[in-house]
Amino acid sequence: MMRAKSCLMVALAALALAWGGCETRSGASESSSGEAATKAEGPAKKEGTTLAKIGDERITLEEFRDRLMNQNPFLRARYTDHERKKEFLENLIRFELLAREAKRRGLDQDPDVQESMKKMMVQKLIRKTFDEAEPGEFSEAELKAYYEAHIDDYVKPERVRVSHIFFSFEKRGGKDKALAAAKKTLAALETAQKKDPRAFRDTARQESDDVETKPTGGDLRYQTKEDLEAAWGPAVAKAAFALEKVGDLSAPVVGEKGVHILRLTGRQKALNKTFDQVKQQIIHRLRREKRNERFEAFVAELRKKEGVTIEEALLDTVDPTAGDASIPGAPKLPHPVRMGPSPAALKGAAAKPVQAASPAKPGGATKPASKPAAQGAEPGAQ
Repeated sequence: MMRAKSCLMVALAALALAWGGCETRSGASESSSGEAATKAEGPAKKEGTTLAKIGDERITLEEFRDRLMNQNPFLRARYTDHERKKEFLENLIRFELLAREAKRRGLDQDPDVQESMKKMMVQKLIRKTFDEAEPGEFSEAELKAYYEAHIDDYVKPERVRVSHIFFSFEKRGGKDKALAAAKKTLAALETAQKKDPRAFRDTARQESDDVETKPTGGDLRYQTKEDLEAAWGPAVAKAAFALEKVGDLSAPVVGEKGVHILRLTGRQKALNKTFDQVKQQIIHRLRREKRNERFEAFVAELRKKEGVTIEEALLDTVDPTAGDASIPGAPKLPHPVRMGPSPAALKGAAAKPVQAASPAKPGGATKPASKPAAQGAEPGAQ
């Protein structure tokens, strides 16, 4: 019995996406709480031409057209002839039959069903309140001010990522000895690196006098020329930016504090996007930020109106590693909502669910500008 109930619920959850995933374009308004009560007492009167009847419930021609048009164009192309359209209608009838039977069995009061319904209501509330609201307009001055305030997102100098093996003048007993040690190490590296790509990293961990980067194989991370000059001097910066291909080694570079052997592990090209190039992107960012601000204010107002209290001391009584046994008698948390039934769940349900186009994610926002891609950043360089 439990297995049958589980299979039926999974099938209904999946089919409901196709049946209830879209709103009709007939111009009908959203159901109010009063209308919901009417539906609970009996089927609401539908406008439109009757296409099929299931008991006292009707599927109208307008509903059928809306459900069909809600499919993605590729799937819609399959339903051009009479037989295919009838197949689609049969899917809707199957869903209605299963839904009516589920209600007769009281499954509309099942905690899992109630939880799923609550999630769908929240998603719809967010869409109606925020996603479908008119987008805000921003003046040219506001957009330019945002661009200037976030200039580092749009204008970046070229950066390189190098690793180094450092031979300190102080620890090696002077410039000449440090240079001699660097030359000897470089000669060994040029041979070893052909056989083992980790040779530079391992040598840096053993030989380098830079205690900060020694554990990471000499990795200096991405830096601009100015950054390298400030840290190690102009000679090191010039040599680092002169390396062309990932994996290239420099000759020993005499710096201000010692001698360096450099290895190129990545490069990021300079980024220089003008205001006009990113204007639309800034508009999307500002809209998303304003939407988030309105959302947080909306939730804060709801908290104030409803009155929220929290017994924080009880949080420490919950052990998430103990499963459901941490609080005796506590109800199980609802399972994650399944977006589609498994073949086993549908087997025996005699239903072929209507494939629906994936609904747009509520609150979907345009991603911010991505950082310039690193050329050939190596695994294990860190």
